[in-house]
Amino acid sequence: QYSLSRFYTALKHCRKPIRGSGDPGIDCESILQLAYAIAGSEAAYKERPFITHHYCPVISPLKMDENSTELLMFYTEQGLPSHSTVVPNAGLTSPMTLVSTLAQGNAEFLSMAALMQMTRPGTPLIYSSLSTVGDMRSGAYAPGGVECGMLNMAHAQMAKFYNVPCSGYIGLTNSKLNDAQAGYEKALSCMGGLLAGMHVLQFAGLIDALMAFDYGMAVVDNEIAQMLKRVARGMEFSEDNLALGEIGEEGPGGMFVATDRTLELMTSTALMPDVADRETRQIWTENGALDASSRALQKAR
Repeated sequence: QYSLSRFYTALKHCRKPIRGSGDPGIDCESILQLAYAIAGSEAAYKERPFITHHYCPVISPLKMDENSTELLMFYTEQGLPSHSTVVPNAGLTSPMTLVSTLAQGNAEFLSMAALMQMTRPGTPLIYSSLSTVGDMRSGAYAPGGVECGMLNMAHAQMAKFYNVPCSGYIGLTNSKLNDAQAGYEKALSCMGGLLAGMHVLQFAGLIDALMAFDYGMAVVDNEIAQMLKRVARGMEFSEDNLALGEIGEEGPGGMFVATDRTLELMTSTALMPDVADRETRQIWTENGALDASSRALQKAR
């Protein structure tokens, strides 16, 4: 079974919770049986589930998909984590304006939320979105557009209004390669999602409008994630961190490279990237003159 083989491989090689989907009937039952076996029993798994079941039950505009809705209700009845995403597409499956796309997507989220609460009152919710725009030159799906980031930022604000956690497919790209386009499309929208308060960002390794996975891109995206975590940590303001005494000791023309404080904090204050190159051109050339994509692919291998 295709779904079972996917879940088995992911669970075998990953220590973190995973998220995925399966088809109704024997497919989803076999996934649960695998989870029960790993946990030791059905009760043990339901006490601490490690699979989140992901579906897009709404077909924009304003229509429910039969299979995905059936599965959403099934997992909700079981008390298992469900992660449902709304995907309106401005100019194609929602009106062309971003505000109307937000309004429609929000209504679609509320329909899923109401269904889940009717199925199992009090079931946990997460507000998950992949609102984006169509490229009206061709009708192409454009999740790499900066508008996708803007829409997800707005959905994050709606999630705050409803007091539920927020997730988004953000940091996506239309690029077919791990290249400059992928980098700027991913980084711009990811930073927006972070600053808007999004709790879960789903983007690692995804290229070509979610149609392909690139292992080198996953390494780069891991570095982007580390940068986002550093931004989220912010600047720690305290008398100690102001270090006014240290500035006074070194004085005009001083050097801080060998101070005790620098040695103490040099690996924790600034992120030290694995992929980004900061060497001189001479050292970079001696190391093979590789670009970021090539270095990332080497690490992936």
